Parts: sequence; C-alpha cells; structure tokens
Amino acid sequence: MSTLRLALVLLLLGPVTAWAGLDEQLLEAVHQGRVDDVKNLLATGADANASDSFKRTALILASRNGHVGIVKLLVENYADVNARNHLQKTALMGAAANGHVEIVNILLRERADVNAKNWLGETALSWAAVKGHVEIVKTLLAHSANPNIIDKHGWTALMYAAREGHLSVLQALLTDGANPDLSHESTWTPLMIAAADGRGEIVQALLAKGADPALESHRHESAVKLARSAGHREIARMLQQATREAAKAAAAQRQPSEDRDWETRLAAAGAAQEEGKYSAAEAQLRAALTIAQGFGERDPRLLVSLNRLAHLYYTQGKYTKAEPLYRRALTLAEKTSATDNADLETSLSNLAAVYDALGRHSDAAPFHRRASALREKSGRNKGQRATDGRLQNDTALATSQNK
Repeated sequence: MSTLRLALVLLLLGPVTAWAGLDEQLLEAVHQGRVDDVKNLLATGADANASDSFKRTALILASRNGHVGIVKLLVENYADVNARNHLQKTALMGAAANGHVEIVNILLRERADVNAKNWLGETALSWAAVKGHVEIVKTLLAHSANPNIIDKHGWTALMYAAREGHLSVLQALLTDGANPDLSHESTWTPLMIAAADGRGEIVQALLAKGADPALESHRHESAVKLARSAGHREIARMLQQATREAAKAAAAQRQPSEDRDWETRLAAAGAAQEEGKYSAAEAQLRAALTIAQGFGERDPRLLVSLNRLAHLYYTQGKYTKAEPLYRRALTLAEKTSATDNADLETSLSNLAAVYDALGRHSDAAPFHRRASALREKSGRNKGQRATDGRLQNDTALATSQNK
C-alpha cells in the first residue's frame, strides 16, 4: 500500500479503523502462510503483536503452523515471544507440540520462556514429550527446560514419554536429570505406567536409570502388580528380579555400618553387665536385637541377640521376661537348625531352665528330654555343652542340669 493510498484510507476511515483492518489482514496472511503479504503489511504499519478474539497473536499462529519465514519477520518486528493466548499457551508450546524445530530454535534465541506453563501447567517440554519430538526435547533441555515440572494432571514429561512409548525421548529426559520416581500423590510413577501398558523397553530404560520397582501408588499398586494384572508376565518377572536385586544392593550398602553397630552394642552390653549396670546392658541388647531383626530370620545374629537379652533377664531372676525371648529363640532354632544342631539343643535347655526356675517342672520336662536326646545323638555327654561361641547361657544351663 503506497503512502498516498494509506493517507487516503486514514482520511476516509479514521486511523483506528485503518490499523484494525491492517491487523486483520496480517492475521489472515499469517493463517495462510503468505510471507510476502506479511512483510508488506508489517512495513505498512500492521502490529506484529496483533491478536484474534482468542488472544492468539500472529506469532503464536505462525509458530503453531510452522511458517518459519513469517516467524522471522515477526520477531524482527519485535513480536512478543512470550505472549499467551486465552489458554495461556505460548508460541514455543505450539512449535514444540507440532515438531517445528527451526522455529523452536528461533524463539529460544529470542529468549522465549522455556518453562512457561499454560492453564493446565503444561510446558513446551511436556508437549514435545507427548508428541515424541526428540530433537526438540533435547533442544529445550539444552536451554534449561525443567524435566521435573508436574502439571495439573499430576504428570511430568517423563510420564508422558513412558505412556506414549517414546523411548528416545524418555532416555533424553533421564540423561538430563528427569527423576524416574517422581509422581503426584494421585498418579503412577513412570515405571508403573510403562509396566501397566506392557512397554518392556521403557521399563528396562527406567530400571537402568535407577527407577525403584518397589514403590507403590496411593492405592498400593506396584509396577509388578500392575504388570501382572494386565497380563504382562515377562515384564512382571523382570520387575520382580529388579526388586530382589535392589533389595540386595540396599542391604549390602547398609550392612557394614549395621554390622559394626550390632557388634558395638553387644560389646557395650557385656561391659555394662560386668560392672553390674543392668539397665544400660538391657538398653544395648534391645538395640542390638532391633538391628538383628533387620538381618532376617536366617541370620545367626538374631538368635544370638535373643539369647543374650534373655540371659540378662535370667541372671537377674526376671524369668517371666526371659521366657518369651527363649521361646522365640527356640522357634527360630527349630526353623533354621539341623535336628542335631547345637543351637537347637541349647535353646531347648535354656527354655527348660526358665520353666524350672519358675517352678513349672512339668513344662520343663519335655524340653529336657528333647535336649537330652540331641546330646545323645551328637555324642556329647550331659556335662558337655556345645561351645560354638554364639550362645552364652552357662548359668541357665548349669541350673537346668542341677534340677
């Protein structure tokens, strides 16, 4: 439009109507991707930030539709790269969702807000993840996109990638710091999502990056349960194996310190007992028992802990406190010991001694008989006690043998 013609339009229609007409023409040209018309309209005076009734600016429309040339023209004319439509969506979100790599790069160079959120808390990164645009995902991450933003649905970009099965996107997110276990209180973790959908490769990728297979949702659903319920047996087996391996690794990591703590507690209890400080010895032995319970029933330290605490009570004449501990020790020895094992014999004798001390000789008798049978079978005589260095209850045994 020539200057003379523009002056005539302004004279006839008035400046406001004329500029409004130019803006409408600009938006129409943007819709249709007419680069030359957009260039001419901008030169004539059309507003680079013109928007329609839905607050969609020319830049938002051009970015969504992939009109690279028009986007360049608009940013050169100072279009607001962070303008938002009626749903708070930006030009960057539209370009990311539709896979327009070059436009994403242009907008980022113009300092578009990489972590801007629409009305549902969704970001350009989450849109790119949903659509599987891995190059855009990597570009956004390189410009400091936050992969751990949770939108109002309770979802992260990683969850969307897991749901859609976009392995390369998921790997890019994990490499750049996406938390594999992050979830909202009402949603599943990415691993649960992949397990329920039967996406084996996604499950493997998440496990490789440290996803915890033992986590449960607010409904107590684990990845294993979800895979099994959906009939994905191979994935369920994979997750079960991963759960076992994770438990072993955690145990191996904590065991050295817990080993030392258990040994320290026992040593402190022995020293306190020798000095007649029974309350202190009891506190140490109770702590040692708590630690030992974490080692599992088949760990011999649990049996030692039970017997040491029971023996402390026995030596103080607190037989009713010693009895349940000795009974539990016997149950444990019966589960874990061979029929002629010295631990079992000792546990039988200890319990018999407590019942004798309580005057319950009829209760003690069957335990004496079983202990005697084990001694005969093993070739030990009545005066011989198994000395494996683990069970120390000489007082109880001596009392038992004198009955």
